[in-house]
Amino acid sequence: MILAKTFEEARASRHQGELFNGTRYWRSDYFGFSKSGLDAPQAFYVEQFPSTVVPPHFHEVNQFQVVVGGGGILGRHGLRPVAVHYAGGHTGYGPLTADAEGLNYFTLRPCADHGAQFLPQCRDKIRYSPIRRNAFGSEIEPWVEQALKGLSVPRLETVLDGYDDGLGAWLLRLGAGATARAPGRQQGGGQYHLVLNGSLRHGEEILARHACLFVSADEAPQQVTAGAEGLELLILQYPSGQAALRA
Repeated sequence: MILAKTFEEARASRHQGELFNGTRYWRSDYFGFSKSGLDAPQAFYVEQFPSTVVPPHFHEVNQFQVVVGGGGILGRHGLRPVAVHYAGGHTGYGPLTADAEGLNYFTLRPCADHGAQFLPQCRDKIRYSPIRRNAFGSEIEPWVEQALKGLSVPRLETVLDGYDDGLGAWLLRLGAGATARAPGRQQGGGQYHLVLNGSLRHGEEILARHACLFVSADEAPQQVTAGAEGLELLILQYPSGQAALRA
């Protein structure tokens, strides 16, 4: 299964939400909010209001979060674009605090979640699992479009590595029209491909900045082709095995 959606398509669903503590946000939905059910991948884009706080919590499923705008703090870890955070299912994290600019980020899951379980109120619902993990990737410095277009050979950087179960993240940079095989490990649990800059050719489509693709674990490694602007692509791979521990 391969799913793809542009930022403009997701933006059409943009709506405002508010947490129990008054924290407000805008959310734009990519995947996972239809009648397809909990087994479908789930991805959305959040614009958290300035100087607001999402309290500590956990989810029942594995997830990546990618900060692409504004700034803030997750726990004691500073966040600036582009930052990558991974939390395994039933792994507590937070608080997530936006600074005076607000905080914009993607939340990307291999399957849908029931919703945040806030702590300490829901501590008794945390279940032990080998997928529990809290990890930050190395910092990413985005390139300007002109540098991408003129890139003569593919460039691959490791963002998150060192896990035997397939968990990993990589940044692939390609010049205009260039092609490369997407990185990853055979035992992984599916991938998201997030366009940070430039554009990606996907079949007959040209997917521009902040387009998002989900590639399920049973798909062959993807051949990635840059558009005329070059491509800066973040590839996020989940660990193999159980993606969710739902009650």
